Amino acid sequence: MSPVAIKNSAIDELEGAKSGDKKIDKELDDAIEHIRKSLGIGQKQDLWEDDSHLYPKHGHKVFDEEKKAVKKLMGKKKDTPQVVRQICQGVIEKLVQADAILAYTVYIEVLAGGDDPHVPKELNKCDKEFEKVDEELGKENYDKAIDHYKNAWEHAQKALKKLR
Repeated sequence: MSPVAIKNSAIDELEGAKSGDKKIDKELDDAIEHIRKSLGIGQKQDLWEDDSHLYPKHGHKVFDEEKKAVKKLMGKKKDTPQVVRQICQGVIEKLVQADAILAYTVYIEVLAGGDDPHVPKELNKCDKEFEKVDEELGKENYDKAIDHYKNAWEHAQKALKKLR
């Protein structure tokens, strides 16, 4: 499943989680709006080349909006119905997965792309960011994990630029 398809599925799940409770539904709507922005809906610049690639110039905004959505979803309190919290957790995991695909796709393209003396340095930086992702996911700091995926994606973009 592509990152775009994952994000659209996440929106559908959040729409379905609405309970009629104005406070909860407002939080879900806020998260949905950030996911839509990450898809480029309502944005001035094009963010996506295709369903699995971001434009290098503005692609970082996708990760920023995902982080905002995840923060909204992570903030669910004990008074939120269990089923809504479970849906939010599933959506968080989907969004993290979408960002992982975005970062690893460019990383793999760099690996297959050829040689340049600057590429290994950028790939090492990617590897360090991927290690930090694992640490943050282990602590359930999903928002911070997204930051590290963004950093890895940016380093992979720099390496890809060297190969072109």
